[in-house]
Order: sequence, then C-alpha cells, then structure tokens
Amino acid sequence: MTRAQKMVCEGLVALGLLGAVWVAVQRVMVEQTNRTVGMAVDWEEVVQLAAAEGVAPGDVLFALHSAGATHLAVREAALSDLVNVGRIALFRRGDRVEIWADSAHTLQQVNAALRARFPGDYRYGEIGEGQEHWLNVPAAAVSSPNAGAGYPQDAVRAARRAGVGIVARPRCDGVRTADAIVRALRVAKDTGATIVVFHGDQVVGFPHHLTETAQALRQLGLTFGLIELSEQLGAGGLASRLGHEVLRVHSITEQEMRAYGPTDPSRSPRAVRRFVRAARERNVRLLYMRMMPSSDRGLLEGNGEYIAAVADGLRAYGFALGEPRPMADFATPRGLLVLVMLGVCGAALWLMQVLFGLPARWFWLFVGVVVAGGGAAMVVAPNLARMLAALAAAVTFPTLAAGWTARGATSDPDPERPFLTTLLRALGALLLVVLVSLLGGLLIVGLLGDRSYMLRIQQFRGVKVAQMVPVLVVGALWLARGTGDYRRRLDAAGAGTVDYRSGTIVPEWPALWAGLREALAGLVAYWHVALAFAGLVLLTMLMLRSGNEAGGAVLPMELELRALLDRVLVVRPRTKEVFLGHPAMLLGLVLALGGVRRGLWIAFALGTIGQISIVNSLCHIHTPLLLTLLRVLNGLWTGLLCGVVLCTLWAWFSGARTAEQPQQSLPLDEADAEE
Repeated sequence: MTRAQKMVCEGLVALGLLGAVWVAVQRVMVEQTNRTVGMAVDWEEVVQLAAAEGVAPGDVLFALHSAGATHLAVREAALSDLVNVGRIALFRRGDRVEIWADSAHTLQQVNAALRARFPGDYRYGEIGEGQEHWLNVPAAAVSSPNAGAGYPQDAVRAARRAGVGIVARPRCDGVRTADAIVRALRVAKDTGATIVVFHGDQVVGFPHHLTETAQALRQLGLTFGLIELSEQLGAGGLASRLGHEVLRVHSITEQEMRAYGPTDPSRSPRAVRRFVRAARERNVRLLYMRMMPSSDRGLLEGNGEYIAAVADGLRAYGFALGEPRPMADFATPRGLLVLVMLGVCGAALWLMQVLFGLPARWFWLFVGVVVAGGGAAMVVAPNLARMLAALAAAVTFPTLAAGWTARGATSDPDPERPFLTTLLRALGALLLVVLVSLLGGLLIVGLLGDRSYMLRIQQFRGVKVAQMVPVLVVGALWLARGTGDYRRRLDAAGAGTVDYRSGTIVPEWPALWAGLREALAGLVAYWHVALAFAGLVLLTMLMLRSGNEAGGAVLPMELELRALLDRVLVVRPRTKEVFLGHPAMLLGLVLALGGVRRGLWIAFALGTIGQISIVNSLCHIHTPLLLTLLRVLNGLWTGLLCGVVLCTLWAWFSGARTAEQPQQSLPLDEADAEE
C-alpha cells in the first residue's frame, strides 16, 4: 500500500465519519424531545383487584391513578364473555337471534360492535319501562363466539371520572372487510381512546387490509401501540404503512409477574427495574402495567406502591408521565447515506490492500467500482444497501482494530522493558484499538439513522456473522504471526514490512498464509483439543446470548450482577467487555509488547469479543445514543481495571516461574531460532 492509497482510504473514512456525526447529532436531538411516558393499567385486573379488596373498581382506579397510572386499557369484550357472565342471553328464532341484556347500556354496546362487523337488519326494543332490553339480529352476527361485542361502559365511565386516558384493545375476530375495519375502529374511538393496542396475536386488517387499517387509524386520530418482544402478526407491516408513527409498548406476562413475587418494591424490584429500563433503554413510551398477584400488606396498597415505584423511577431519569406521543420523524437523506457508505468502503479497501497489495491499476479500479457501486446501491435500494454496509462495518472495524491497530501499536517489542512501562503502553494501545471500533460503530449509527430502526421496527441484521467472523479472523491472524515461517517471510520481504507509519507497506498475506500452513501442520496435543472445545463452547454461548430474546442463556447470578452494576454505574456495561474482552485484549497487548509470541493469538481472539461488543452496542439503534456511549465508557474503564489486575497477576505468576526455572529461559532471538 502506497502513501497515496493509504490517504485515499483514510479520506473516505473521514468523509463517512463527517456524515455519521451529523446523523448522530440529529438523532440525539430527536431522542431528547420525546420524554413523556404513559402507564396503563388493565381494566379486568382493576375489577379483580376491587373484588379481592371489597371496594368499587372506580375507587381502585382512583388509587392507581394517584400512584402514577395515566391510562386505562380496556379490552373489547367477546360475545362469549358477556354470555358467560350473564350480561346477555341469546335465543335463536330461525335465521334471526334475539339478544337479551341486563341493561340498555350493554345492549347499545353490543349493537354498535355487531353492526360494525356484520351489516344487516338490526331491531332494538324494550319491554316495560326500561326493565328488559332486546336486540333482534341476523344469525350470522353471532356465529363467532369470539367476535367483538363492544367495550364495557362502566370502564369508560370510570376512566373519565378518574381523569385517565383510555387505551382501546379491539378484537380482530369478525373484522373481514375494509368497511368493517373503519367501523370497528370508530367504535374504539367512541370510547374516548387515543391509543389502540390490538388484542390477540394479530392486528386488525391482517393480512390483506393493513393499508385500510392504517388509513382508518389516521382518519380517526388513533395511535397504534406496537408491542415489543411478542410481536403480533402484521404489526410490522402496519407500522410501515403508518410511516412508523407508532408507540412502542412494553408489558410483562402474568406468569412472569407471579414469578417476581410480592408487590413490595423493596423485595421484588425486578418488575420495577424492567419497566423503567424499557422506557430508558428501548424508547418504549407506553408501559402496560400488570398487577402483582399477591402482597404482604394488601393488594391495593401493595400494587399502589409498585405503580408508584415505577413512576418514581421514570421521574428520576427525567421522564414525564402523561399522554405519550410518537417519536418525531427522523430519516437520513440518501445523499448523506452515500457519504456515510464511503467510510465503510474506505475501511474495506484499506483492509483489502494491506492484505493483498493489489497492483496500483487494480487498486484504483477497485476504488472506482466500490465507490460508484456503493453509491448507486444506496440510491436504488437504500434499505438493502444500508443493511449490507452496516454488516460490512460490523465485521471490518473490529477486525482492523484487533488485527492491525493492535499490530501497529506493538511493533517494537522489548522483553527487557519494565512491566509498568509495558502496561502503560498497552493501556494506550488499547485505547487506540477501542477508538477504531468506535469509528465503525459510529458509521453504523449513520447508516441506520431512521425512525424505523429507533423503534426497532427494522433492526440490524447479521448479528451472528458480526460476532463470529472477527473472532475467527483475528485468531487466525495472530496464530500465523506467532510462527517462524511468518517471520522469515517478513524478513525476506525487507525490514519494516508492516510499518503503518511509513509510506509503503508490503502486503502481509503471503507471510500470513505461510504462517497458517506451519501452524496447521504442527502436532496436535491433548490441550489443543481441549482448547478448541472450550473455544467452541464460548462461541456457542456468545451466539445464544446475542439479541434481546436471549434471557434464557443468562445465569441467575449474572442477572444479580447486572442489577448491581445498573445501580452503581447508572448505565450497566456489558459483562463480556468488563470481564472478558477488554482484560484479554490488554493482556494480549502486554504480552506482544514483551515479545511473547506463543499462545498470543488466544488473548487477541478473546480480546476481539470486547471490540465486537462495542460495535454491537452501537448497532442497537433503539437504545438512546448517549446512553449507549455511556455504556461503552463504563465498559471500558471497568474492563481496564479488570485488565490491569489480570496483567499484574500474569506478570507475578510469570516472574515466579522464571525465578524457579531460570535455566529454561531463552533470549528472544534464540527462541526464534529454535522455532
């Protein structure tokens, strides 16, 4: 690589970073303006709580509102529900059915819901002075027992008296046409609702009428609540048709609430922390609160304290309680996306040239093809192009950081250098390695700067690939660099072959290939097999633990450690950075600066996990950017502390062994000769 080629690659990266910084600043501004969170309690749980305490549901709702609840979630009743509780009775009369109800309000509720779904001849009447009420409907209108039968009017009245908003939960059953969608959603709107969270495993209009559902929601001024972690069928498509103008909703299942234990927040803070974390770390703006099933001091008092604990936790982090609004529109212009992609192209070209050293004419041809092709792809197919570019950045930058930045920072090893000096130089080298990884993460922030990614309607793809490939590549690089054939090839090519401060760099691939062949041709010992098995287990755990749905791969002890770090550090760092990645990388740098080669690849391969984790954190676009940067910073300084302890113990142990076996110690040159 010539100086001109190097400058072009670095210039492309610099241009990409300029665009990424602009996107990052705009994103932070959007995130800081959306700080209102709603807390909804479920009407059915309010009724159950009132029955257990022997008080009126309205009084329970008042108490929960005083504790912090802002909304009441009202599920549309099913026909079978009303029949089972004796609110209505059905009598078949040929092709007609008579519906008898306990009150005029119930019958009006059922009448509106059935008319919305099943058009036809409906006849309403009463006997006596309001004593009995009946509705004569087509038999087809009651053919589905799960069809929506309207919203309980006592819930609507209780919400209005308590001064809380309403979250309507329409049923999909029976809504089969575009007209039925509009009518069913208008029934929901008539309750006074401003937010809709569909009941069941799919949204209204799925699969063929999502466009009509989106149009109806817009016309009626209803906001769609998108449930995270348990996505409903059609939710993503509906959100896209709404231009991603939606609310993220978080809830906890009844089974999980029972596992969390009593309602005393001091004894079961996990539910409180989980709700607060959802708002703080994942842009959730509607918390669907589930009641605790048991309490030490009474259900009403205990659940009131639980709601208040969540409200206090939100306020402590600067959130306001009230009517949540969708996030402001945010999208990166295509021209800026092209600029950011240039940064990824520059890094890929740098990696290609430092490895293979293409002739000048081929290199410049590649520059033209990659830059023009990347720009054209971003214009023609921006979604696919930005995903592929983000994946390329997630693979390239950790590889560059652990493979070449670390190599350049340890290019002058000296076994006689004092340990403290070596440790300080290794700390500086680790900061450079982390900086390169951060640059890659920042480019991904620029590429995925869009409201759909911030709401996790779309998300970074290729997490498994981005986690596995850099570890394997870096491990192979440093394995080859520890062999005699590698060093002999470098010596034959000339002094200063891999000097990143010089104008010309000889390609490293021939020496790497020779080193890999030597390493793979060596004898295999039992400890090699054990090490390979341990590495496979570690990679498998990393794959299982990747993503937000990987809670089953996390040990209970680690959950407690995470909670402790959350309380102490405000933002919890990632444990793989603190206890594995950064300490291993620092140890690898210390060993490399000390002239140690044998087994060095293990430390750098493990250290790459920390760099991957940094980039992966920045791939979580749904997490506020400032919080992510604080998480990376906390992971860095705590990881450095752990690394210093590890390196000190290693130096002490190595020194003790050297003192015991001085006759086995060889100078570096002699050791190289023997290899």
